[in-house]
Amino acid sequence: MHSTSPCWWRTSSPPPSPCSPASPSPGPGCATAIRPHTAGRAAPTSSPGSSPRPWSASPSSTSPLGLSNQASLAVLDTLWLLTGFAGYRAARHRRYADHRVWMIRNYALTLVALTSRLIQPLIEHLVAAQLTDPVSYTGDALSAAHDIAGARRSAIRRWPARVQCRAAVWWTRMRADVQRMGGIGRSAVEGRGMLISGPIAGRRRGAAVVTAVVTCSTVLAGPDLATAAGPPSPSAGGPPSPSASAPQLEWSPCVQGSAFDCATAKVPLDYRNPGRRTIELAVIKRKATGPGRRIGTLFFNPGGPGGPGTVQMPQNYRFFPREVRERFDIVSWDPRGVGSSTAVNCFAGPEEAHAWLSGKPAGFPVGARQRAAWIAAYKELGRRCQQRDPELLRHVSTADTARDLDRLRQAAGDPQLTYLGISYGTFLGATYANLFPSKVRAMALDSTIDPQAWTNHASTEDPRLPTFLRMGADRGAAAILDQFLARCGAATTARCAFSAGSPKATRDKFDRLMRRLREHPVGAWTYSRTVGDVVNGLYIVHPGWTTLAGRLQTLWQGRAPAPSPAPPAPPVPHPDPYLGDEQAAAVFCSDSPNPRAPGAYHALEEASALRAGDPGRFWTWAGEPCATWPGVAATGYRGPWNRPTAHPVLVIGTRYDPATPYSGAQAMAEELAHARLLTHHGYGHTALLNPSSCVNAYESRYFIDGTLPPAGAACRQDTPPFTAPRPSGGVATGGGAMAGRVS
Repeated sequence: MHSTSPCWWRTSSPPPSPCSPASPSPGPGCATAIRPHTAGRAAPTSSPGSSPRPWSASPSSTSPLGLSNQASLAVLDTLWLLTGFAGYRAARHRRYADHRVWMIRNYALTLVALTSRLIQPLIEHLVAAQLTDPVSYTGDALSAAHDIAGARRSAIRRWPARVQCRAAVWWTRMRADVQRMGGIGRSAVEGRGMLISGPIAGRRRGAAVVTAVVTCSTVLAGPDLATAAGPPSPSAGGPPSPSASAPQLEWSPCVQGSAFDCATAKVPLDYRNPGRRTIELAVIKRKATGPGRRIGTLFFNPGGPGGPGTVQMPQNYRFFPREVRERFDIVSWDPRGVGSSTAVNCFAGPEEAHAWLSGKPAGFPVGARQRAAWIAAYKELGRRCQQRDPELLRHVSTADTARDLDRLRQAAGDPQLTYLGISYGTFLGATYANLFPSKVRAMALDSTIDPQAWTNHASTEDPRLPTFLRMGADRGAAAILDQFLARCGAATTARCAFSAGSPKATRDKFDRLMRRLREHPVGAWTYSRTVGDVVNGLYIVHPGWTTLAGRLQTLWQGRAPAPSPAPPAPPVPHPDPYLGDEQAAAVFCSDSPNPRAPGAYHALEEASALRAGDPGRFWTWAGEPCATWPGVAATGYRGPWNRPTAHPVLVIGTRYDPATPYSGAQAMAEELAHARLLTHHGYGHTALLNPSSCVNAYESRYFIDGTLPPAGAACRQDTPPFTAPRPSGGVATGGGAMAGRVS
């Protein structure tokens, strides 16, 4: 762990904090594809031995109505456009801005459909003599059904669910019929142009209609976790994944005598070309402890991006509710690009990495000279990474990891996914839920990232603000810092060493300390390093706040604090894998757009400091490494976020969070199609690591039988700050967890 690193993804102790489809964006450092899928291919109009089918000879033949097929397509698409325009007007009137974006995108595709006949000769030339993949069309029809049934807040919100599904089936059937007649077009719901006729067209029509019907059945079915259906088809609930065989997991004890088992999974680097390069994922499991009571597997992501699950899950295992540990195998993994999996590593060895790290300011840069050094350091890091493995950099997006997660689910033998994601893991969960909506059994998202803020609302333009200012992390950190100082000031020095006797006096003392450190650092403890340490020290209340207060008091006395002890090493083969800044940057910068002009960050820093004080400087510069990062996700995902899932999602938000503000949980609960918000009236980053027996009880019941908390439910933290910690609710309290990482 690099306690001196200024990046939000590699900061000083305590725990990690949090703080992304099919084509790269022309914009800087981010992906803009709407939905990843396999490209459609043309098929011959007939095959040997097949009987001729009506209206399949050419795109110019006529339909039973007497219209040419191209005219029929134009009529259908025009009707879709007019219907959609009416929905847009209704959505505009009802102020559903997010669905306006969704509708406008689909209407633009419809306009493409009306003019696609102009480029038919070019398309025919490019795809001639190739076979059509029926799975791709099935996936398209599935997405069509979800898009229509998922427009719950648009003008068709008042339609019964069955009517929505019938609309999806009708549109899929009609479009497939006209396509089979030989037409070419690009419908608003299919999302691609095709030239289809003959027997293959007939098969595709059947697959598309069946898929739409199955999808509607899934949408209409109520939650029933106890009787989960068998594994869905490979394409159901997400983009088609060629050769979607599950990896083989050969479990064995991680080390001799360990209660944890380890395995290695092989997955495709590029899911569009699964037969090419493969990569390895390091996976870890703790078996369910309740004999004969096991329900299935709970997959856990500890955040980051860049958090190694093989290290952090064992360190945090005691924080999982007792009932969850009894009923589920708990499985985690090092995501692609991270830790003990096939990792992004841009240095020849540890010495070279250390030399790079020591050449840049700790925390964030202060002054023109440090700003120049910071910018040059991260530009050099990007250059090194691009030289070593540019292909890997393009395939470590959150969407790639979501596809890995679905492979791991299949390998575990679970027909649907049960998942807990904290911090950045909430964005991974939201991505999975929208790529594979029919495969969600239960999903809890704790300390939540607003997906629209993370992806800059899927805009292709250079963003005005860095990611963490869009999220409001600066304001969130300022709010919890104020609470820390107020509660410290209200406590005695026996409870909070930094107390000055009252909240106001303690706030003044902190401000004086920061001004003093700007002019006179205490050894290696500069102003910027101290601010970074403060932000990260607020993540875990017990014992984090007490030890943070002790470090601040030591600095106040003019002495350098002793290094924080590392958490106990977990019983795994590689308890301290290489976790360089480039691993988090590879995911973060390919997923989340940030301003591409390094010189803009100083002004952004000053503006954030006006509204959030010292934490604003820290969170502003946390996004600057992306300004010069070379990697762009080849298969990312940036929305939509409202595809109806098979079962509802539980969203947990903490009122005072230094990294993912409560507003992010509110936004996530609103964005997802079926979600329930549980409010945690507490402090710190994640309810998992700042326990509430109330949250644990709701979460356990949800995971076990699918019961959601009542609407508006709220819980309180078990142990307030600056009081003696105590065990509660079957979840052991205490420190450790993910020291030195922002997750």
